[in-house]
Amino acid sequence: MVNQQKKQSQGQSYISDCKHRFSIPEIRLHVIVNKNIHCPVCRKEVGFITKNTRGNDIYHVGNRHKNPDNTLGGWVSITSKVGENATIGRNAKVYENANVYGSAIIMNNAEVYGDANVSAWIAGDAQVYGNAKVYERATNRIDQSAKVYGKAKIYDNAWVYGKSKVYENAEVYGDAIVKDDAKVYGNAQIKENANVYGDAIIMDNAKVYGNANVSAWIGGDAKVYGNAKVYERTTTQSAKVYGKAKIYGNAWVYGGSKIYGNANVFGDAKVYGNTKIYGNAKIRSGSIESGQLSQNLQKSCQKLMDNVPLQLRDPITLDLYEDPVVAGDGKIYSRSSARRLISNRTNMGVRINRGEIGLRVDRIKQQKQLQQKEKQQIKKIKSKLQKFKKEHQEIPDQSGRYKRKKNKTHEKQR
Repeated sequence: MVNQQKKQSQGQSYISDCKHRFSIPEIRLHVIVNKNIHCPVCRKEVGFITKNTRGNDIYHVGNRHKNPDNTLGGWVSITSKVGENATIGRNAKVYENANVYGSAIIMNNAEVYGDANVSAWIAGDAQVYGNAKVYERATNRIDQSAKVYGKAKIYDNAWVYGKSKVYENAEVYGDAIVKDDAKVYGNAQIKENANVYGDAIIMDNAKVYGNANVSAWIGGDAKVYGNAKVYERTTTQSAKVYGKAKIYGNAWVYGGSKIYGNANVFGDAKVYGNTKIYGNAKIRSGSIESGQLSQNLQKSCQKLMDNVPLQLRDPITLDLYEDPVVAGDGKIYSRSSARRLISNRTNMGVRINRGEIGLRVDRIKQQKQLQQKEKQQIKKIKSKLQKFKKEHQEIPDQSGRYKRKKNKTHEKQR
């Protein structure tokens, strides 16, 4: 076995099981096809090679781990630690200052390196490095183990534990935590101080970061960040955020609510129940419960529209004007209504004279006309109100009852 040295330098000498002394420059000349390092004298395997971020070869002196079933496992560098009960697959690698302990299982092409601490199930092409921690694997139960596999990456100071799963191309890094029965997969990213827990599912290109807390269903290109909370995923209902929706600030989304499309929920807003928010909606503050959003909007819109005079409404849709234009017939339309009217007439085969029905934009004139009409209406209403107040003004008497105030002109006549 290679002597357990704490540091690997290019000029340092090593002694293998065959008692031969060698250095890194010497063994570079003895790299076999399988990318393992061999002793320059007896050609025995004494280490392995990995790639750094620049694609350069990094030489590691070490030995193959002896698994609990007495089979010869994967490579473990002399600078790392692997417990006796851990299982390292034939192609797996543990190197640098990594610590693999307990009943951890490192399989397939997985790599654990840096200052990572692992006592869980790592497989596929997964990488765990930096100061990451992946742990809490029961001794004899694989279903009680955190699992990282596929091409997933756990690094920096991230923690993954409980029965959580991180797989495919997902990444967990920074000071993020993934725990309990949470699942993170696809191209999802959990970073910074985010906390993903419970039965959360983070998938697709979703991102959870900042100080966000999530135990719900996040997918698509959705983002949850800031101090936002999206939670309460159960077997019967789950809050869902997907599409390009964003939850941020101090917002809370829970219950069976759904946020999707380009919707934004932020500030101190709270959305719960079975509420749906979608499209380009923006909810900044207040609480929205199941069914209240649509009912309140209908009531408020109906009240507003009842008080709007017909002169301010589009004659086709009866809605408020949007981008109003004056047509050749002298009437005012919303631009979309006017275009629809012309296209419908042409589709019906009716010949039209574009000079007569064609649109001419005259917004300034139209605005002046509308302003004048509104001013006249306001003046009339004000004058009527003043007259009414004068005629019906009342004052309290000594008994506390109200009586009509005497008109000064009437007193003078008397």
